[in-house]
Amino acid sequence: MQATHALALVGRRIAVGARASPPPVCSAGHSAGLGIATEYAAHIVSVYHHYRWLAYVNDRRSKGKNPAALLRENDAWQTGHFKGASGREMDFRVR
Repeated sequence: MQATHALALVGRRIAVGARASPPPVCSAGHSAGLGIATEYAAHIVSVYHHYRWLAYVNDRRSKGKNPAALLRENDAWQTGHFKGASGREMDFRVR
């Protein structure tokens, strides 16, 4: 067993032993923590949802339906996102 151990947790290093090594750095000088990876992942998800919405709009229009028919002017659309599997996933990601 080594004298020094470190645990990576959400982009931070927690020293378990006497010392912890610094987080690795890429060739551009950025820390290899979760910060930049999280930003890229969020951007990728955003781009995906944008094109998913455009595909939905095009599909509804090709069927002669109004793409905005599912939009709501109040917060009732959120109800399904806080129940069942979606609610458990939201709790996992937010808390």
